[in-house]
Amino acid sequence: MSGPRVDRRFSLARVLAIFIKEVQQMLRDRPTFAMAVGVPILQLLLFGYAINTDPKGLPTASSPRIAGRCRAA
Repeated sequence: MSGPRVDRRFSLARVLAIFIKEVQQMLRDRPTFAMAVGVPILQLLLFGYAINTDPKGLPTASSPRIAGRCRAA
């Protein structure tokens, strides 16, 4: 005697239903919604300014090319 049959296949309708339920719950709870939207935007702004690829003031050095030793690959 076996128990109730469990369908273990992926169901897009179930995933969509859970997604809608979670979005509705987040819209009811304003602080959670503000954190879910605001924190990634804040991170983008902070990391966007922190990661600067402009090489101003970067010390550089150059060396003369020795004839015959450097070849194009």
